[in-house]
Amino acid sequence: MAPPRRYPDSPEQERKREGWRRRARRKYVARAANYAERVRDVAPEAVAERDRAFTVELTPGQALLGDPLPGRSALDRTRAGE
Repeated sequence: MAPPRRYPDSPEQERKREGWRRRARRKYVARAANYAERVRDVAPEAVAERDRAFTVELTPGQALLGDPLPGRSALDRTRAGE
């Protein structure tokens, strides 16, 4: 928190500062609302794909070394884009 001001601001400056605060609050609330909207709008296909990926039996390399699941590596993504 900022220390208290030694000299009061002019009414014009105080009004500007209050406008800045109001816009910052509105922007914060809008961002939070947009985030909540995006989180709720998950496609059912994405959920099904995620569930399929988590139910696959892991190989020792995937379990111990952290290898990506089949179809999820950067090389697979590059090949799919071609």
